[in-house]
Amino acid sequence: MYNDYQRLITKVATLYYVDDIPQNVIAKQLRLSKSKVCRLLAEAKQNGIVHTSVYSTNEHSRLESIFERRYGLQEAIITSEGTNPLDEVGTAGAEYMRRVIREGDIIGISWGKTLHSVTLHMSPFRAENVQVVQLVGGMDSVVNQVQSGKLAIQFAMTCGCSAQLLYCPARASTIDLKQSLMLDPSINQAFRLARSATIALVGIGAVSPTAELFQNGYLPLDLLKQLRDEGAVGDMCMRYFDERGIEADSSISDLTMSIELADLRNIPNVVAVAVGSEKGDAILGALKGGIVNTFITDKATADYVLSLDGVSPNEEDPIR
Repeated sequence: MYNDYQRLITKVATLYYVDDIPQNVIAKQLRLSKSKVCRLLAEAKQNGIVHTSVYSTNEHSRLESIFERRYGLQEAIITSEGTNPLDEVGTAGAEYMRRVIREGDIIGISWGKTLHSVTLHMSPFRAENVQVVQLVGGMDSVVNQVQSGKLAIQFAMTCGCSAQLLYCPARASTIDLKQSLMLDPSINQAFRLARSATIALVGIGAVSPTAELFQNGYLPLDLLKQLRDEGAVGDMCMRYFDERGIEADSSISDLTMSIELADLRNIPNVVAVAVGSEKGDAILGALKGGIVNTFITDKATADYVLSLDGVSPNEEDPIR
């Protein structure tokens, strides 16, 4: 039986999806309102007349979708496995930051080799009224290459702006010293700006003797056992957290000169860049704890993190 309405839906869908004719032109040609054309196109999809397929050139788009759905991420970016994962992920991180930085953004930055790689791959660009702020205090010359102060300056230079630095150690020697440092106007101003950040670019550290903080002697090895006993699996800005992303009740937290984990969670876009299976538990804790909004890694690390969470990347993701 002839059905003019179904014919009209098919006609509109053909003109729009096959012949690539704009909706306003279709409306004029068929003497319909533009809103009517929109409704007909919506019905074409609902009734199965139109099937939309996206042919992705990104080989890891499905894996990225699993991470985004499972951990509530704004975006996951997964690079291919290569000879230098740090370089690949650093490039991806740099391109992402250039894409998302907008006028008026306040960008907080922590420290680490992965963030150093991001900074190295940043090409200069101009964003109006952007500020960069250091999220964790400075470290000694042993880890100078990847310390937050140096990275904040380098990152600010690529954005054509200045950096608000934390002129203090990442770890105070005593509670009294920390309290005194917090009274300093410059340090106090840096922490206020950090809490107002719109984007935080952070690394994720493992609770392991091979982690840079322990390997380079910035933190004593006896602290490692204490952190493990307290259930810590990783750190972000030297704030240690457990497998649920909850900050560990450690003596180091009282001495740490960095943005607090609670304040980090309030930043609209926390961009975590991390590579390596040794960081698997730390990454999973950060993701499950909802600390991270955007996650950038390589495929090998992504596969390992999912395996720790009991998910096969080749199966449909059982969303929790």
